[in-house]
Amino acid sequence: MRTSVAPFVAGLAALALQLFAVQPSLAESSAKREYLTNFPNFERLCTAFVAGYEQKPDSGPLLLPALGHSAGDCSADRRPLVLSVTHENAQNSHANAANYDKNISSYMSDLDLGSDLGHWVNIGPSKDDPKAISILIDTINFDKINVTGWPIQYGHMFAALNDRLLDGATIDKDIIVEFDIRIRRSQLRSEGYRGYSGNRIIVGAVGNWREPHPRTNRVHFFETDLVQSEGYSASYGDPDYPLCKDITYDRCFYSREGKYAEGREVRYDTFFQKSAVSANMEDWTHLRIPLSQAIRKLRWVAPPSQWNEARISGVYVGLESQGAALTALEIRHYNVYAEKH
Repeated sequence: MRTSVAPFVAGLAALALQLFAVQPSLAESSAKREYLTNFPNFERLCTAFVAGYEQKPDSGPLLLPALGHSAGDCSADRRPLVLSVTHENAQNSHANAANYDKNISSYMSDLDLGSDLGHWVNIGPSKDDPKAISILIDTINFDKINVTGWPIQYGHMFAALNDRLLDGATIDKDIIVEFDIRIRRSQLRSEGYRGYSGNRIIVGAVGNWREPHPRTNRVHFFETDLVQSEGYSASYGDPDYPLCKDITYDRCFYSREGKYAEGREVRYDTFFQKSAVSANMEDWTHLRIPLSQAIRKLRWVAPPSQWNEARISGVYVGLESQGAALTALEIRHYNVYAEKH
């Protein structure tokens, strides 16, 4: 869901989140919503990991992620919720990694599933609640050389659930992602690593639309940082982008030639004018993020002429860390839908 170039503070009142103390009835909600995920509320959940990479008849030399290690209520007519781990260098790429292959389209399996899962990284249905997903990365208490050939403290380590949406998720609709989150651990140990140590917790959406010729990019990331360590944005060392001045972003990037992905990254509390999400807590926080409204309001280098020509192909929720960090979260009551008017 998230490529190696991927990874946004003035708020817009029209984009304010809605926090509900009382949830509407299921019948009432269904009448007002077009569901865009295969797994509303993680019902009949099916998960899978990327077990390798393979060529497809229409992919040419590109190697595409091949799914495996499926678990849950899986059937051929539903794409699983894909659980991914990506380990990039300090420049956000796989250059010089031990598992680098120029033909791999998207690195989503930078771990040894047999020996790493359940140790320094863990991701999957929660032991306490099969309708919740837990994600953990611990580079404080664990120290090893990863399959990338790099120490797990080096570079950017990213773990997430990736939900490819159903057809019909065009950005002219008011598309919402809604869930509860509990951030049990968010800790750093700067003295445990010589370089920068930090973490962030992310809700992301992948927007797809064509940019005018000669630009060839079609991928546009919108990310909301729920939690982000001080100095994390600066750690990327991004150049100054003149078309990233419409608001104050956590991060904003694009390819001037239009060859690579574009991204806009905002801070949850300042952009949506809501209370900051608490960490190191056992309490749950309910979030309702208006993805398509936010995307439509931001300044993109080459937006579509009509938003019904663009779609959100997927949503991801996860965490990213550098250096010595321990981050653990849980997600439940997950839903992606378009509001009917």
